[in-house]
Amino acid sequence: MNNEIIHFYNIIDKQFNDFDKNIIENKIQIPKKDFWIHLDGNNLSIKDKLEEYGIPDFEITNTLLAEETRPLFAIHKKGLLIILRGLDKKDANNLDTFSIRMWIEENKIVSIQKKHLISIDELKNYINDNENDYTIFNIFFLIIKKVLSTFDEICIEMEENIDLLEENFLENNDLSQREKIIEIQKKSILFRRYLNPQKKIFSELLNQSGIWLNDEIIFKFREFENQTSIQLDMLNSIRERSQNVKEEIANSFAEKINKNMLVLSIISIIFLPLTFLTGLMGSNIGGIPGSSNDLAFWIFLVILLVISIFQILIFKKLKLI
Repeated sequence: MNNEIIHFYNIIDKQFNDFDKNIIENKIQIPKKDFWIHLDGNNLSIKDKLEEYGIPDFEITNTLLAEETRPLFAIHKKGLLIILRGLDKKDANNLDTFSIRMWIEENKIVSIQKKHLISIDELKNYINDNENDYTIFNIFFLIIKKVLSTFDEICIEMEENIDLLEENFLENNDLSQREKIIEIQKKSILFRRYLNPQKKIFSELLNQSGIWLNDEIIFKFREFENQTSIQLDMLNSIRERSQNVKEEIANSFAEKINKNMLVLSIISIIFLPLTFLTGLMGSNIGGIPGSSNDLAFWIFLVILLVISIFQILIFKKLKLI
């Protein structure tokens, strides 16, 4: 029972033969060559099955099935091991990172996922809709292109979000965007952590020699290296722009606080002499001036008003208000 198989594509027959989990007995006959098989890495029998699918040794098997992975490649005498990271957008607010692990020989591809990958499902639909004469390396390039394109979509979306945040800040002086800016910065840092080693992978693959490394493969790896470089440049730009917007928001917030503090300081300065005089004149001791004059209270109010007006005129002259 091949319940570890998610997708199986026969290069010769040009068709997929997928495992249906609703069918208890589903035995797919695996040829010795000319196929792409995509497997569920969480299946309990997967480790034993990989030898059946042509994985040459246990070290490669353990790398393909490791719980924690990072982008890497390794050249074996029989083929190429490569692990890449990508992004799956489940919905508008749910972004999920994934790794795809691949073993490639001249006549077969074995790929493994640890979680459901929308990108691979989309690739399967693309191959079904475009009935071309695919080779093993055509499929290999399509997988890499699909994985890298997930970063293109997200980078473009992040740039658009930065544009909106900048526009809202410049037009409305909206200071409530700081959390969104921080979230964009976190994403850019995370994606750079994936893309930097992937760019290094393509660069190092270009320097390898082997019978499988022909002109077409070199051209494609150079194309993927350039694509990854562009994505890293976009992420650098996004990080710098988000940092600039965050600094502008922080400056505006600080300026707003300073203005409020200035207003409070001016009010305190105005009321300081008034508070002193009212406290002094309110002392309950003998000899207070005007204590026997019925108009003394109103005269005192006029004095306080004159002092207040005088202070306000001084502040205006100093351009503090």
